Amino acid sequence: MTDPALARVPWERRRWVPAVVIAIALAVVWWSPFDHPLYPHDEGRYAAVAAHMVDSGDWIVPVFRGEVHLTKPPLTYWLEALSVTAFGRTEAAARMPAMLATTSLLLLVFAFMRAQRGTLTAVVAVGMYAVMPLALVVGRIGATDAILNLWWTTALIAGYLAIERDQGRWRFLFWLAIALAALTKGPLAIAPIGILGTWLALSGRVRQLWRLGWYGAFLAPLPLVAWILAVRAAGHDLLGIWWMESFGRASGSLGKHEPWWLYIPIFLIGFFPATAMLTLPWFNLGPRQAWAALRAGSLEALLVMAVVVPFLVFSAASGKLPTYILPLAPPLAMLVAGTLRRWIDGAFDAPIAGFKPPDVRITVTICFGLLAIALPAGMHYAPVLFRSLWLPALAFVVPFVVACVGVAFWRRPDRRSGAIAAVWLALSASWIWVFHEEDQLWEPRSQQRVMEAVTGLVGPNARVVVLGVADQTRHFYYAGDVHDLGRTPDWAAVRTEIDQADAVIIDEPMWAELAQRLPDVATHLEIVSTMPAFLGGDVRIARASHRS
Repeated sequence: MTDPALARVPWERRRWVPAVVIAIALAVVWWSPFDHPLYPHDEGRYAAVAAHMVDSGDWIVPVFRGEVHLTKPPLTYWLEALSVTAFGRTEAAARMPAMLATTSLLLLVFAFMRAQRGTLTAVVAVGMYAVMPLALVVGRIGATDAILNLWWTTALIAGYLAIERDQGRWRFLFWLAIALAALTKGPLAIAPIGILGTWLALSGRVRQLWRLGWYGAFLAPLPLVAWILAVRAAGHDLLGIWWMESFGRASGSLGKHEPWWLYIPIFLIGFFPATAMLTLPWFNLGPRQAWAALRAGSLEALLVMAVVVPFLVFSAASGKLPTYILPLAPPLAMLVAGTLRRWIDGAFDAPIAGFKPPDVRITVTICFGLLAIALPAGMHYAPVLFRSLWLPALAFVVPFVVACVGVAFWRRPDRRSGAIAAVWLALSASWIWVFHEEDQLWEPRSQQRVMEAVTGLVGPNARVVVLGVADQTRHFYYAGDVHDLGRTPDWAAVRTEIDQADAVIIDEPMWAELAQRLPDVATHLEIVSTMPAFLGGDVRIARASHRS
């Protein structure tokens, strides 16, 4: 017989709900991440470096395409190399560290928010993070971003607890996370310190920054310094490379100049639906109330700083990549979870101290307006990709717009949690569909199949020349000598390289140009097979018959 007291407990507060939500969130994250080949360029580069570490036994100096590769610290390479040792030269090995980092981050967010704001808020935060496009897509890619995101968020959470509780275990965890972040991304590891310092300065508590422990500032860099000294002992100088990588990207001296507003659409779409539920100054919160909330020094104020400060810093830099703002996702999910918790409870139905219900109409309109622009643009620039994904994209857009409007204006508080759950389940199902389509799309166009064909043609350790679009995954899938000559090669060098090659991989435009510029070379290439390329066109595989 059902306990009458238990029957009165709303379903979203039942004990089984957190386990079910976490299980579904992890099911989305882990849905077929190993069923499709690696993506260019980052996945291929990191996986190739890791595989070379295992093959050569040299775990100190990263090597890519036969050359020393010191643009990043080694932790991501080490983790992937350990994974290659355990799982072999497979996609699972390349992506496993990132997958485990994303899983750990979800569990960390849940544990922290449950301790700070209750189980329901923690459940909403995990659910929100698990369906953010940028967080979910990048969190499944074998590169540094998901791993850095874990250390960055761990440092913020441990730093907050160290400051509020003044306990040694949180200080230790904070500096451990900073040390791991430094081994992953170098100087960017100081970002959590800057965020915590800004938060304390706004609340007039900047002296409490000392609660983090001054000794950690000397101990945390030691692992990275030890590796730098080992690299220098091997005869390589990487500090100049790092200076160009960091300062060059920020200043644009490397030739990458992106507009200051680039991260605005990436933020709105990449972190949707959280970006449609924000409490924003001038939209649904007065500027004075917003300033007072920041000055209060609460957890919510820290989460705001963890979103705003890096967003402004990254926007000010000239060199930008969408993945740079991934660390904004966890604090944003936790921040919006508190908003939705109050909305579910009906606490936002009337203005309280200047706060109004989140006006999602504005941000929903902006997000879907940008999506309406992005989809036709994608159809134009990547027709093969978007023709294959338009049905999953429609699965997001149509039902989600309807559901989001229903959630935003649902009048009865007792039905709000059910509406949110329905939207979240629909989004989760859509992501699973997208990942299924991803496998179907990428598998026939992968470099894995191309290199398997090359192996069958000339063997596993031959010399291969590539003309056309560079794809760094080739160096992971093929252990032989691969020379990427790119799209604008020195044609004198092309003649020499092909004369020494066993096989040639060339796309259609470069084949036509080769036949025009070096017809005598082209006549000595026997086209053995043709395969579809990822973004359209074909890739030809040729056997090189050397001239006497």
